[in-house]
Amino acid sequence: MTRPGPDRAGQRPRPGPDRAGLDGPRPEPVTVTAVPGFAAEELTGAGTDAGLLVPGSRGAGGFTPLMTGPVAGQVAQHAHGPALIVAPENRS
Repeated sequence: MTRPGPDRAGQRPRPGPDRAGLDGPRPEPVTVTAVPGFAAEELTGAGTDAGLLVPGSRGAGGFTPLMTGPVAGQVAQHAHGPALIVAPENRS
């Protein structure tokens, strides 16, 4: 716990990890690998044994809500298992 110093007089101490609810189980580690090639082919190939492929989609053009991005669309079409396309938060 942090104690208030002279410039923090009257302020509450910031909660540490044990007080912020961060003392629970941690997520599995993630490995990031850059590979050369076409994105859709590499993603579907790498996801052959995956339980779920989750590509993001930015979309393009004036009718963005009607389209997925070209890579996400190809991944969804050619995935060897289930795929879930995640749209950006600001898409209306």
